[in-house]
Amino acid sequence: MLMASIGMPLSLVTVIAGKWVFGDALCQYQGFIGTFLGTVSLLTIMLTAINRYCKITWTASRYASTFTRASTLRRISLVWGLAFLPPIIYLLTGHRYVYHPGKAMCFFDLNNASTLYAVSTITLVVFLPFCTITFCYYKVYKSVRNHNKVAVQDAREETPGPFGISEIKLTKMLFAILLGFLVCWSPFVAIDVINSINGQFSQDRWVYLVYTGCAGLASCVNPLIYSVMNAGFREEFKAMLAFRIRRDNGVNPTRPRSEANKITS
Repeated sequence: MLMASIGMPLSLVTVIAGKWVFGDALCQYQGFIGTFLGTVSLLTIMLTAINRYCKITWTASRYASTFTRASTLRRISLVWGLAFLPPIIYLLTGHRYVYHPGKAMCFFDLNNASTLYAVSTITLVVFLPFCTITFCYYKVYKSVRNHNKVAVQDAREETPGPFGISEIKLTKMLFAILLGFLVCWSPFVAIDVINSINGQFSQDRWVYLVYTGCAGLASCVNPLIYSVMNAGFREEFKAMLAFRIRRDNGVNPTRPRSEANKITS
C-alpha cells in the first residue's frame, strides 16, 4: 500500500509526461523510499516464514512463549530499522539516485555504484532472505506432507495444535504470498544484476517497462491473494467498501447479516 501510494504515482506521472518533472529532491526521495519499502517487504516475508516454521515444527508451549505480542512487535520494528540501512548507507557513501528514462523512476546509479556495496546489498537483502524463506517453507511443506500421510481424522475436522485445518490454510496462503513476491521481484533483481554487468541502459525499453510494472504489481498482488484464499478477509473487505453506519439501532456493519437481524429484532 505504501509503495503504491507514495512511490509509484511519481512514475505514473513520468510515463505520461515522458520525462522526469519533479526535480532532484523528489528523485532522491523516490529512490530512497523504493529501496526501503522493497527491502522491508522481503524482510517481513522472511520474518513471516520463520514464524510459520516455528509454529509448525515447535511445540505449542515453546512457540507461545517465544512469539508473544511484545516480542513480535520488537522483531517487526527491528526489520523496519534494518530496511533503512541500504538506502542510508548508499547516500552516506556519496552516491546519488539517478533518473532512469526506461524505468521511468529514480534508482541506484548502477554504473557508478561501489562493487562492495552492490555485492553486500544483494547478498544480505536478497539472497540471504530468499535462502531463509526457502528453507523455512521447505521444512513446513515436509511437516505438513508427513502429517497428511499419517492423518486418520476426517479432513473437515479442526484439530488442535499446529496442524489444524485453519493453520494449514494460513500456511498455504502465506506460501502463495511468497510465490507472488518472487514472480514480481525476480525480474526486477535479474534485470538489475544484468545491468550492473552490462551497463544500466543496456536493455530494450520494453524490458525496463516490465521491470517497473513488476515493482508496481508487487504492491497490489497481496490483497488479491488474501481475497481468493481467505473468506474472512473477503467479508471484512466488502464491509469496508460498503461501509454504512446505521445510527438508529447501532448495528455494527461488519457483523454477519444474521447477527444484525437478531439485534434489530
